Amino acid sequence: MANEIPIKAKPTETPIWKTVCSVIEPVIASTKVTIGNGQLVQFWRDHWTAAGRFNLIYPTLASYATNINCTVSSQHTNGTWTIVLHPVLSSRAQTELQSLMDILLEQHIQQNVPDKRTLLLGSTDITTSANYNLLTYHGILWQPATLIWNKAIPNTCRIFLWLAFRDRLNTNANRVLKKWDSNPHCMTCPAIETSNHIILRCKLAGEVWKKLNLYETAVRSSNIQDFVESILDTLPEHQKPGWPACFAACSHGLWKARNQLIFKLTETSVAYILHRIRESLQLWVHRLKPSLREHLNTWADKLS
Repeated sequence: MANEIPIKAKPTETPIWKTVCSVIEPVIASTKVTIGNGQLVQFWRDHWTAAGRFNLIYPTLASYATNINCTVSSQHTNGTWTIVLHPVLSSRAQTELQSLMDILLEQHIQQNVPDKRTLLLGSTDITTSANYNLLTYHGILWQPATLIWNKAIPNTCRIFLWLAFRDRLNTNANRVLKKWDSNPHCMTCPAIETSNHIILRCKLAGEVWKKLNLYETAVRSSNIQDFVESILDTLPEHQKPGWPACFAACSHGLWKARNQLIFKLTETSVAYILHRIRESLQLWVHRLKPSLREHLNTWADKLS
């Protein structure tokens, strides 16, 4: 037991042990571990480093493991990481092994300290946000999930953000991929119309972000997730709580203006877009506790 944590019981095992084994996999899947001595933690399947689960991050290398159920402690001998693998690794596996060893250099086993296992999501509530995190979890938590499920943002806009971050909006580029259309270009700019273009680089988007003094960051960002995170990294602390809702209102407003142009051939003025974004924030503010409303009002005032 010190060297492995079995996921499945053998047919000859007792009913009690079979029951114990049946709950091990769900426990591993729904928890993360603060490593101590590593005796009760699976090396490949458990979430015991910030990087995530090694069997998901390094699937090729994991296929070379002599025992996929091995414990962390079994791979650490005399103060050194010794990963037990089948010989003759492929070039991909060798590359993954080097990356894995770089991560392990920062991990320290503490022989006299027990491992501490906690819920992966850090919450006992069964919420929409928690379920969404579980649905999108692939070894590493998807960062935009926290922004999308902000309490100030209505469900309609949350769905829009989910599609935007995943590049699943029916942009002209995606419509061409689905063979619904033959023109992938933006109707306002000479560029391929993607979610990133509409929200960050389109002519209308530029005017909105200029109003908030965020234009340079928008055009510099590689995608909308990069943009959102860059702003959060540089904002003063008192402005950070309202930023997710402000971004949601702005991007949703830009999307609706784009739809007006595509489907009704009606151009929306920048002034009207800013007005509607500000109205959305003023309406959403009532979804928050009074003590939190100031954060949203601050962003709404910037759009005046």
